[in-house]
Amino acid sequence: MNYLRLSMITLITIFSFQLRGIAQEILSQSEEIRNMKIGEYNVYRVILQENGSATFESFDYVDAITEKKPEKNFPNEHFQVLGKLQNSSASFLPDNWAFPATYIQKGYEGNKQMQEDFGYIPQKIHKNDNHEERVVYLNGWIFNLSDWKNKDDYTLWTISIPKLSNEEREALKEKQKAEENINDKKKKGLKGKLLALQESAMSPEYRALHNANALKMLQDYLDAAFAKQEKEYAAWIKNPGNAKFVENVELIRETMIKFYKKDKEEYYNSEEYRRIKANNEAADQARANSTVTLKNESGGTICVTTGGSSKTIGPGGSSSFQCSKDIYYGQMNGNTCSTTKGSLIVSANQSCGDTITVQ
Repeated sequence: MNYLRLSMITLITIFSFQLRGIAQEILSQSEEIRNMKIGEYNVYRVILQENGSATFESFDYVDAITEKKPEKNFPNEHFQVLGKLQNSSASFLPDNWAFPATYIQKGYEGNKQMQEDFGYIPQKIHKNDNHEERVVYLNGWIFNLSDWKNKDDYTLWTISIPKLSNEEREALKEKQKAEENINDKKKKGLKGKLLALQESAMSPEYRALHNANALKMLQDYLDAAFAKQEKEYAAWIKNPGNAKFVENVELIRETMIKFYKKDKEEYYNSEEYRRIKANNEAADQARANSTVTLKNESGGTICVTTGGSSKTIGPGGSSSFQCSKDIYYGQMNGNTCSTTKGSLIVSANQSCGDTITVQ
């Protein structure tokens, strides 16, 4: 048996009482995180069999999500996820500002004062790209990926499933038992009976993992998510504030490294420091002048469309949009947020820099 090294095919599955098809709307990782459970997760190691299928082995590690903090640069859009990865403290940040398709194990560069003065710049915890750690959050499960090179080339190490309460476990067992009664009628002969007996001995968590069409689901998600990321980023970077932010990121990162080697008082009096402060202020002002933020206090998920694109905002969530275009409620087609316009939320160029509460 070998650990699963994924090339072109990867693994995803779900932790809910029914499968969700990838044909539905592709959510960014930041949207998926809103539905993730705070607490400890059971960990299963992924093992590849000779026939190409995967089996799962209970792993004596603890993964956990302890906090979902607003990400410092874009607090209305993204998160910093704090917790444990294989018993060790871990921090994960989005892989892309426009549409995160994964979250990367990262921290913020510099000390607290430098972060407040210069800006919050993410820094990879693993400097060696061959050991980059990423995660995919999907339908309540955590997929731990290492040795990341791209969406088709990485190692899937473990899948983490929320620990169930006794009530949740019993509900899941009853759900699975009902499904098995239907499937048992299709199983004939000794082989079918032995398979049914083997499945009944599994824990409900393991059985859900065992029965999911895991390999295809993750690849479908990653293919669609990275395609959408490319499209969303191309539109996002056209925003003057966003373009200024990206331009300034590497300058700040280089400056923070230099800071450690310079006298603090000397540096605060330098032209370099003043230039970065001015760039930050200009970027903040440009972004404020070109976006409007919608905060969803309606109690349910809303669909919003503007400029030919659409997205959902979950209960209590916020999202920023270019204020140069009219923003409308979109129409939900099943579980998909469409670009079909409903009533107007805010007119173009009317609320730039403001936050609009939707109730």
